[in-house]
Amino acid sequence: LTLFHTLTLTLTPTLSLTLTPTLSLTLSLTLAPTLTQFAR
Repeated sequence: LTLFHTLTLTLTPTLSLTLTPTLSLTLSLTLAPTLTQFAR
């Protein structure tokens, strides 16, 4: 349990650090066309 706890504690920040940029990138890629359409 302690090993699993330390693993999750060390993996969670790295996962969030790698997931957040990709999520924001996909969000911006999907939102950009609609935003540009609204801007016109």
